[in-house]
Parts: sequence; structure tokens; C-alpha cells
Amino acid sequence: MNLESTSEVITLLKKFADERIPMHAAFCSANGTKARASGFLEGFSRAIELVISGRGDAGYLAVPFADRPFTFDFGDERDLPEDLLPFAAEWGNSRCSITFTDTGDFLMLVFDLPK
Repeated sequence: MNLESTSEVITLLKKFADERIPMHAAFCSANGTKARASGFLEGFSRAIELVISGRGDAGYLAVPFADRPFTFDFGDERDLPEDLLPFAAEWGNSRCSITFTDTGDFLMLVFDLPK
């Protein structure tokens, strides 16, 4: 499912933060740099960044959003990339993908939606 507007994406990301939905984040930059983090979406601001942080000193992943164009896609485990399918049972049944069109950087959030 593609969300139609930036405001819909922001609303969804803020919902993840407000409801403290546990998630796993995988980031890959266009230059090949990769990072993963597990935890909660601690905050999101279109002007600043999306921050995923773990408990205690587990670290965090901060992805800047300021003035960056992006595409956003939302789906379930049927839409996961093949290399992530083995993790679906542990990581979650849903995912959202953000591709920054200015650089090709890619962020995937995997989580279980509450039933």
C-alpha cells in the first residue's frame, strides 16, 4: 500500500511512536553503509529525524528527514524482501519502506501490528 501524502506518512510514524510499537529497523545507504537497530520509534519530525532506540545502552539509529524527498510503502510479510523472510516470524508481520529519492538511501521498519 502506498500512502498518498507526506502528511499520511507522518501521521503513521507518529502513531508508531505514540503507541510504542516494538520494531526492527534496517538502513542501507546508497554507498553501501548498512545499520540495524531494534527498539521503539522514539520520535519523528519531518524537519529533524526518525530515531529508533533500544533499551538502556543498546544504541540507536537516527535517519535525517529534513527536506529530503522520499517514497513510502507499507505492507505485510508477503512483501518482505526474500533475504528478510527468515526473520519475519521473529521481527514482525508488517513492514514499511522509505526510499530517499535524492540519494537512494533505504530504510525498512519491520514490526507486528497490534490485533
